[in-house]
Amino acid sequence: MRSLKRFWELPSDEKGWLIEAFLLLGFYRAAIALVPLKRLLRPMHVYDPASEPPPERTQESTLRTARRIGRSILRAAGHTPWQSRCLVQALTASSMLRRRRIGGRLYLGVQNAQTSSPLQAHAWSRHADAILTGEEGHERFRILSVWVWTP
Repeated sequence: MRSLKRFWELPSDEKGWLIEAFLLLGFYRAAIALVPLKRLLRPMHVYDPASEPPPERTQESTLRTARRIGRSILRAAGHTPWQSRCLVQALTASSMLRRRRIGGRLYLGVQNAQTSSPLQAHAWSRHADAILTGEEGHERFRILSVWVWTP
């Protein structure tokens, strides 16, 4: 109940972003189970991590918007009745940023597994130098691919 009360006290634009993030998190959670990942990443261009172009330059207002989107996704992900893990969050960020004509990147990485532990994967999203989703622990993962979209 407290969460719902806090939600209604938010400014209307922030409520809209949280609702959009919540719905997209659900969409991408289902889509990952039903659609090949390559098809979900189709609106983006893949780069080899070794030849990845430098981060895009951005205006302060655009960076502020991208960060607000990231925060909205993280907040909404904490309240979904389904698991909204890193890949779902990164795909949601790419969708919300593309909708607003803001460029960015989606990273897919793996952690070198020891023989006794299972392979671990991670996804995170970024705009310019700001990591929007999946920041925690991303540095432990070796980047396999970088998916880039432009405005």
